[in-house]
Amino acid sequence: MRTRADRLGLLAVLVIGSVLALYRIRGVLAPFFIGVVIAYILNPLVDSLERRGAPRVAGIAIVYLIVIVLLGLVSVYLFPITIRQLETMTVDLPVRIRKIESLITDLYSRFHSVPLPYQVRDALDSAVERWEGMLASAVSEIINGLVGVLYQLPNIVLGPILAFYFARDKDLILRKVMSWIPARSREEASNLIGEMDAVIGGFVRGQLLVALIMAVMISVGLWLTGIEFAFLIGTAAGILDLIPYFGPLLGAIPALMVAVLKSPLHVLYVAAVFAVANQIESAVLSPRIVSGYVGLHPLVVILSLLAGAYVWGLLGMIVAVPLAGVLRVLLRYTWTRLVEQ
Repeated sequence: MRTRADRLGLLAVLVIGSVLALYRIRGVLAPFFIGVVIAYILNPLVDSLERRGAPRVAGIAIVYLIVIVLLGLVSVYLFPITIRQLETMTVDLPVRIRKIESLITDLYSRFHSVPLPYQVRDALDSAVERWEGMLASAVSEIINGLVGVLYQLPNIVLGPILAFYFARDKDLILRKVMSWIPARSREEASNLIGEMDAVIGGFVRGQLLVALIMAVMISVGLWLTGIEFAFLIGTAAGILDLIPYFGPLLGAIPALMVAVLKSPLHVLYVAAVFAVANQIESAVLSPRIVSGYVGLHPLVVILSLLAGAYVWGLLGMIVAVPLAGVLRVLLRYTWTRLVEQ
């Protein structure tokens, strides 16, 4: 008969082996990840319909139909705008980059016309070279990102199909997971899973709603101020707004780059649009929609964001805060058990 230590050792081996196996096939896991996220976001609506008497499959079909109709209506109005702005941006981006480079060169020549110490001039030369390198890298990342979206189309299409099965079999999957847990610990495990679900679900759904509102506000604000590519920039700003603290700053950079080439007055307009939108987010949206779900100190949030950026880049910054919230729940549970024992 196996001892407790033997069972724990076997469990550890199985967990480590499963993690390594998933890491080896990580390239094909993207549609499953997308499916889980979609199912997780839509699950409250499906559960609500199920509580009102609708069969679960019918509830999923109704939710999918509503989403498809909404996406169709949005696409009718916004898809042509998006295509036109993408086409214009493809042609216009190299021209704008050359204008920015010309502006940097002009400023650089003005600095050289001023008598400066050798050390200061050398430092300015190095700074200009670094900025030009960063600009070229940013353009390359934008182009690669647009191309990468096309490569991800199969995953994007497969994701909703997998989400249907995840949503349909949610209770079956949960029961299967719970069956692996000893009977005496199932209630405790259920409470722990519920607490983690509250952290992740509240943050993810709330943050997505805030990001959507921010995308609309910024797009309309930029359009009213006459900034080109207002919809694309606003959409990008909304996506980047999923990153706490740093997201609004990152989202403002493309708009400011476009505004610089128009006039100093447009720079002020863009700065005002982002300032007003961020004030509305921090004073109204986030406190009412997101606040309190994760329960992390701002310093911990910033550390999590930096760690996420270091490990996974932009995606890491997006998932860092909910993962940190889950880790907080697990650490608190582990600490409580250790203290009780």
